[in-house]
Amino acid sequence: MPVASAWIVRHANHLHEGVENVYSGLTASATITADQVLAVTGSGTVGPAGAASAAVVGIAISGAASGAPVTMFAPGGVWSSTASGGITAGTKLVSGAAGTVATIGANTFEKIIGTALDTVSNGQTVRWTVTL
Repeated sequence: MPVASAWIVRHANHLHEGVENVYSGLTASATITADQVLAVTGSGTVGPAGAASAAVVGIAISGAASGAPVTMFAPGGVWSSTASGGITAGTKLVSGAAGTVATIGANTFEKIIGTALDTVSNGQTVRWTVTL
C-alpha cells in the first residue's frame, strides 16, 4: 500500500489559511464517512472516534469502507521515530532518551508529544501524530 504524506499550503484568498497535513497510510477498521473524527483502533488502523476518546489522531477527508485505505487530515503531521521500549497503538507518547519516543509514564501528562499509530517493540520504527 503506498503511503502519502504531504504539506498543502493554502493561498491567502482561501477561507482557511495556513499549513495542513494530509496523510494516507492507515486502514479503516470500520466504515468511515468524510469529516468524522478518527481515533486509533489498532496497529495501523483508525475508525470513527468514540465519545471522549484519548486516541484521536485526525479527521477523515473522504469516506472509506472497512479494510480500505484512509485519507485524513492530521493537524500535527505524521512522523516516524525509533521506539524506546514497547509501544502500543493509540497510547500517548513522550520523548525518550537520545531522540526516541516512549509510552507515557505515570504523572507525565504535561510531557505528552503525540499518539502512536503502530504497535512496535523496542528499537523498531513507530509512526505517530504530534499532539497540538
